[in-house]
Amino acid sequence: MKYNAAEVVGGIVGDTRKRLSQAAFGDLQKARTGNPYRTSDGMNVELSRQGNRKFTNPRARATNENFTVKQRLAPYIDQVIEKSRLIDSAQDRSGHGVADGGFEYRELPVKYRGNDYTATLDIAKSNDHGRNTLYEGNIRKASVSPGELIEPGYNTEASTS
Repeated sequence: MKYNAAEVVGGIVGDTRKRLSQAAFGDLQKARTGNPYRTSDGMNVELSRQGNRKFTNPRARATNENFTVKQRLAPYIDQVIEKSRLIDSAQDRSGHGVADGGFEYRELPVKYRGNDYTATLDIAKSNDHGRNTLYEGNIRKASVSPGELIEPGYNTEASTS
């Protein structure tokens, strides 16, 4: 059974964003051993130290609620990548250096503590290195009722939809 270190620690005091970030970063770094992960449409996606840092940055411009949900997804990153669906793609016009093949944007409905959210993943496509990496992720409140949901403790393998 997967777990999030922040949940095991229990009552988190002090800088909650920083502690959540540290726990999520640790979870993502451990998950790098499973590289690559495969999306439902067959794209291989790898986790990298740079992408993991960006995904867990405690100074990210996000509400505390959205930031918390994003960090709680870290132990389930394999499921998040697998169940995400392509919504858009674009060229890298900002010169990030990791996406000479552009970016793919993928999303996934998420349920956390009874609330519905939409997780969006930015996947950097590299033609030079021949690999796609998780570059960033964002969370927003869902405006519509999602279909299949992920929640800590939710057994997605038992789901058949």
